[in-house]
Amino acid sequence: MLKIKEYRKLRGFTQQELSELSGIKKRTLINYENGDSDIPFSKLQKIANILEVSIQELYLDSTTEMVNDPLQKYGADCKSCDEKIELIKALQKTITSQEALIEMLKKQGKGQSS
Repeated sequence: MLKIKEYRKLRGFTQQELSELSGIKKRTLINYENGDSDIPFSKLQKIANILEVSIQELYLDSTTEMVNDPLQKYGADCKSCDEKIELIKALQKTITSQEALIEMLKKQGKGQSS
């Protein structure tokens, strides 16, 4: 899920303020924050600019959690081979998710320019 809400709060904006600055209706912004609606690339860009973050940061925070979870679970000094294999599998899934995200963003970006 996008981290719009977290970055909005971090920057000290209310939903109303971000709505006004971005030109996005407040209800629509709430839907984006909750993951109830897909956000068009152009609006995502606008929000990222206002919040002074990259689009990737809005997405990658969640993939960072996916990377950190197995690391915290197994720790840096895994003792058994099975634990190491599970850690590698989890990291491979994360990489695949990131690659899929990048492809999606590329496709959305191409769709906006035409």
